[in-house]
Amino acid sequence: MKKQLLLALSALMFAPVLHGAADALAEAPPPPPALVEIFADTQNPVCEVPDKLFGIFIEDVNGAADGGLYAELIKNRSFEFRHSLSDWGTHGDVAVRSDDPAFKNNPRYVRMKAFRAGPRKRMVGSFLENKGFWGGMGIRKGETYRVSFYARAPKPLKIGLYLMSAGNEVIAKPKVAVTVDSNQWKRYETQMTASRMEPNGRFIFELADEGTVDVDHISMFPKTTWQGRENGLRPDLMHALYDLKPKHFRFPGGCIVEGFFLKDRYRWKNSVGAVEERIPVQSMWGMSPEKFVPGYVQSLGLGFYEYFLMAEDLGAEPMPILNCGLACQARSCEVEPLDKMQPYLQDALDLIEFANGPTDTKWGALRAQMGHPEPFNMKIIGIGNEQRGEVYQERLKLFVDLLRERHPDIEIVACSGDDARFDALNADIKRMKLQYRDEHYYNTSKWFFENAGKFDSYERGGPKVYLGEYAVCYSGLERKNAFNSALAEAAFMTGIERNCDVVAMACYAPLLANPAAHVWSPDLIFFNAFDRLLTCSYYVQKMFSLNVGDQLIKLSSPQTDLKGGSRLYASAMQTQEEIIIKLVNANPQPVSVSFAFPKTENVQRDVTIETLRSDNVRAENTFDDPLKIVPQTQKIRLAADGKNKLALEGNSVNVLKFKRAK
Repeated sequence: MKKQLLLALSALMFAPVLHGAADALAEAPPPPPALVEIFADTQNPVCEVPDKLFGIFIEDVNGAADGGLYAELIKNRSFEFRHSLSDWGTHGDVAVRSDDPAFKNNPRYVRMKAFRAGPRKRMVGSFLENKGFWGGMGIRKGETYRVSFYARAPKPLKIGLYLMSAGNEVIAKPKVAVTVDSNQWKRYETQMTASRMEPNGRFIFELADEGTVDVDHISMFPKTTWQGRENGLRPDLMHALYDLKPKHFRFPGGCIVEGFFLKDRYRWKNSVGAVEERIPVQSMWGMSPEKFVPGYVQSLGLGFYEYFLMAEDLGAEPMPILNCGLACQARSCEVEPLDKMQPYLQDALDLIEFANGPTDTKWGALRAQMGHPEPFNMKIIGIGNEQRGEVYQERLKLFVDLLRERHPDIEIVACSGDDARFDALNADIKRMKLQYRDEHYYNTSKWFFENAGKFDSYERGGPKVYLGEYAVCYSGLERKNAFNSALAEAAFMTGIERNCDVVAMACYAPLLANPAAHVWSPDLIFFNAFDRLLTCSYYVQKMFSLNVGDQLIKLSSPQTDLKGGSRLYASAMQTQEEIIIKLVNANPQPVSVSFAFPKTENVQRDVTIETLRSDNVRAENTFDDPLKIVPQTQKIRLAADGKNKLALEGNSVNVLKFKRAK
């Protein structure tokens, strides 16, 4: 009964973006035609392809940031969780204090004492123990770990730093012991290299000398991070994102932008500057009705500065999302009064200054101080996430009026949807001539297969559509990233491409997930302490993102509409050098396809075809078998008769590249 209630609450919470109910895999369809003839009209392109069509969206859900992409290994490093010693084990005389702190924004620290007692004056030491995030601290053999902390002591005291195995063996310690040698707050740093691999390691901070020491902001990063940055990111996860070649990057959410209550909203100003002064916030995803994840707190060590750097590294257009004075409308529905909106509006102006302003401005100077004097050249901002109704329309207008006056060059993304609840809002968005409306779709595979033609009927000439979140997502099998989900998403994505004159941007969601902190399914990339898992959906996203042309071209067939007829879906683009055709065969059996081009088009006989397929649509990649379903690329030489005929395998996503003859 409890489980049923939680699932019911979950469905209610996400009602604004979910459509329909869970369904089984599609019934067996009638057999396709013996031959499907496809004509690609390369001489009359439909439109130029948007330069930001496929991107990525990150939100700190499912342990994506702390303990995930953000490489910090110490949880609650500044003792600022709701319970100061959460995730710390203590031994001896250890107390939390806040008088005369090291950091104004994060005043709590720990005072540790060690003394001699008994007739033999034996040392009674004290220590702190931390097991890291989401089920255990993963320690890699041969990896060097950079440990830092702030401390003060009335007299010089030696500190013991250790990495321990699950069997209580020391697997790393500094070559030279660290001595706290100042009675004023001072930063100390050392390194230690692990002698063995340990999936359940723990970190020990020990005061072994007799005396008293105050300690704050204990941090440990692997030396190996993305681009070698000290406040760095996990390289294997960043490589997976880099390999997608995203053209836009939406951050930091998502529902965390709104917060369960406004006090929990994401405040970008708390996420920049020195990491020691960034103010942690309780994550609403630790309070999900589907699964309670204790200790889910955002340290904001991965903040707006790091997100802008990520966008730059990935070659993606940064797209920050700002709170608009509304908490999550599927949760508390808290609303900031209109006469108290000035701080929210100022946040937008200050963010533009932080991203783009000269170094002699307040926020531009902070960006430079952090290491990036050059502007990030941000061009687009999202106002709110999954908001609707009059309360949103009133607040959206405040932002639009302000930005039009002060920064008319900044493009605006507004929340939107495709049902009657959004009619008045969509009319407002059109009247204000905003650039983008953000629609989200989480639904069943059946819905995605059936809606490949959804955008065919959308009005042209108004605001462009941004699909900021979409995925096959409901319950049971479809929450497991099975191949059938990826197949349905690929079918839907052909509809995105065929309508890229109105759908300007799209990105899958959510992006990253640790199974130990899992509250929302499905996800594009899973990870644990050591490994990453690329799902079938990831490979579909990669196949589409890496194969975008300059111009959209029209495909036609006398046998099918190529948007679900005969369970076939297709889209096509071209560059000066090649013609790119994407074909999804959702039939279990192969389908014979032939291609024809205008008489003036001369294509080479050698065709490259990349295919993702599975005989079992219920199959999925797992940590035990991560390469079970991956794309395979081959070159096919077409027959000299000019009929350009080949067979598409059953249950397959295909990208075909026809080179133009020189």
